[in-house]
Amino acid sequence: MSPAIFQEPPPNVDETWTHGAMLGGMIGYGDEDLAESYFLAGDTLVAAIANGDADGRELVNPVMYVYRHGIELYLKCIVRPEQKNHSLGSLLDAFCRHIQEGYGETVPTVITKPISEFAKYDQRSDVFRYETDRNGKNHEPLV
Repeated sequence: MSPAIFQEPPPNVDETWTHGAMLGGMIGYGDEDLAESYFLAGDTLVAAIANGDADGRELVNPVMYVYRHGIELYLKCIVRPEQKNHSLGSLLDAFCRHIQEGYGETVPTVITKPISEFAKYDQRSDVFRYETDRNGKNHEPLV
């Protein structure tokens, strides 16, 4: 019996095959493609909520997580940090430095403010994924 999730692709697959998704090997996503796919997932979930096909109360954490993770991945694509972590704050700081040093520009508040809010509320990339933090303590309420 073959696995229900991970299976070998059928023979003679071409670009018209739409019966599943392929991962790995030459099919692997690049960093920017992966970031874009998280935003697409968020947009798809939000559209389902807006269309009345899903309950926003049930999907708020997945929606927030996929957008937060997409932001993290895009920032990592741009700044290429030496130390891998999930800190949006340090990534945003590095991004702002990159823009200032490379282009002589300041990143507009319309970009920095929402990322800063995510960075403040979800410092360890766990608020939207788990009920408690790594020490078993409930997350602080969003104010």
